[in-house]
Amino acid sequence: GSSLAARLATVAEQAPAARQAIDKLFDASLAKLTNPVALEAERIAEAPLLQLDARPRIAQPLLALLSGDASTPLQVAAIDALRSQSSPEIAALLLARYPEQLPTVRRATLDLLTSRPDWTVKFLDAVAAEQIAAGDVDPARRLHLMQHNDISVRTAVERLFAAEMKDREEVVHRFQTALELTGDAARGHAVYAANCASCHRIGSEGTAVGPDIGDASMKTSAQLL
Repeated sequence: GSSLAARLATVAEQAPAARQAIDKLFDASLAKLTNPVALEAERIAEAPLLQLDARPRIAQPLLALLSGDASTPLQVAAIDALRSQSSPEIAALLLARYPEQLPTVRRATLDLLTSRPDWTVKFLDAVAAEQIAAGDVDPARRLHLMQHNDISVRTAVERLFAAEMKDREEVVHRFQTALELTGDAARGHAVYAANCASCHRIGSEGTAVGPDIGDASMKTSAQLL
């Protein structure tokens, strides 16, 4: 069926009184999220409601949070709140700001851009133009896009990543024999400290810039490979 945002829009069109009530609710939510003196937790809590607001006029105030001094969680909330928007200009603005974003905000941007077929195509065009590094598109996202319902998306993804996916399979196959070796936790910790800790936290060690890899101990060696 249709999305909740679409159903709300239909109700608003058919009942003027309902439109006024819905608009008032959305306006109050937007005002709270963009209010610099409100508590951050309260501002972030407004994002799920605004995800249902398809009115074009909310986009500019939300995008403004991405170019200001807003914290990373607030920027992520602003991006999430754009979920029901459809303007191609929003995709273009997000892509323009992508190089300046921190990893967590970048992931939110990619999640949003790949939520709509037309924005996904713009995103893939940016990867092809090297505006976004191909390495920023993780294997799980690539596989998901390769199975996309939209043929234009599948075609673009296969053109960009098919060769790399094949190379990845070859690398995994080449290192299969490593799974037969005995692990050494001390040496593994030294490798983590030297190469990973600057961006990834495990327990009380490292810096939480990139994804949390603390669940690595819950995965098999084959999954990690």
